[in-house]
Amino acid sequence: MDVSRRGLLTGLASLLAAPAIVRVTSLMPVKALGPPELVLPYTYGENETFSQLVTQTMRRHRSLVIANITENNALLSMLKERNRLT
Repeated sequence: MDVSRRGLLTGLASLLAAPAIVRVTSLMPVKALGPPELVLPYTYGENETFSQLVTQTMRRHRSLVIANITENNALLSMLKERNRLT
């Protein structure tokens, strides 16, 4: 049986990259963060949909979002500097 150098290196690399099989007891334990009310204070209620949550959030923070877009947008800044934005 002849093994080329490339085949030998590929075999060794696959051994190094192969996932290890370990016992569950040797894994690091994961602790819970706490009750969901404390971990996720901004979750939506049972009768609300995700789109309602996004709509409410956008209504509350609309002025901040618009200010952030207009002040930090490179294209808008360039157009304002060149007086091409009305």
